[in-house]
Amino acid sequence: MLEAGREVTLVNPRREILYGQPVFPDLSAVGRPIDAVLSLVNAERAVDLVEEAAELGCGGVVIAAGGFVEA
Repeated sequence: MLEAGREVTLVNPRREILYGQPVFPDLSAVGRPIDAVLSLVNAERAVDLVEEAAELGCGGVVIAAGGFVEA
């Protein structure tokens, strides 16, 4: 999906299609370099996501998550 001249790839392990666009189950399934990740998952899942992004050499991660105080 192109958004403002940039390619946006959706990742969600529970969906195959979102907003009419195909969805990958995880970052590694994207199969190409990822410049930036916008994470909208809870604190518990955000840690795993950041680790996966680091392993794949993603350019950066922005996290919007709740639950860090409880963790």
